[in-house]
Amino acid sequence: MSLQEKYRGFVPEDLTPWHMWDQRFQRKDTFASILKPDDIPADLVPTKVTGDGNCLFNSASINLVGNEDLSVILRLLTAAELYLHANFYANHPRYNQPDMTMSEASKLMVSLSVDISNGRDRLVALRQQAMSTCKNKQWAGLVEMMALSTVTRNTVYSVYPNASPAMRPLFHGLIEPRIAQDASCSSICYIMWS
Repeated sequence: MSLQEKYRGFVPEDLTPWHMWDQRFQRKDTFASILKPDDIPADLVPTKVTGDGNCLFNSASINLVGNEDLSVILRLLTAAELYLHANFYANHPRYNQPDMTMSEASKLMVSLSVDISNGRDRLVALRQQAMSTCKNKQWAGLVEMMALSTVTRNTVYSVYPNASPAMRPLFHGLIEPRIAQDASCSSICYIMWS
């Protein structure tokens, strides 16, 4: 039994994004609302999450179940996904987006959340990133968002503000799970960088 199969029981089977904003339980993120790009559905409300280094996983948990309770298990499953499938994430389809002016090495380096001493070896860099992802309150980057899509079995829409034209093509758009899902089952989980 793989690590992911062993811990899958901690994650609800149906993780359909919970697109209902409820002011009784969530706080609107006013700053993120100002940064929200026009190509994102108007009815989606940027929501504040605990800003403790677990922001990506807190955001995903709120998006999926309405609170931050799943953030730790999502972090650990994401780390396992990155480590076990480093080759896929080192060559993720997102890196082939049109209008990218960055080099291949630069695309990988900006998608990681920590400085990697061996940036020339993509697999080593991804495995080091996966180990770093295991640490609670360690900031997560785009590569974790890529793996999180597979962990949650949902398409993630990485929402990047209308800023930095060189970075936006990489950081703004759909991220599909590594394992193709039945189109009727996959929902979109919007997560905004702010």
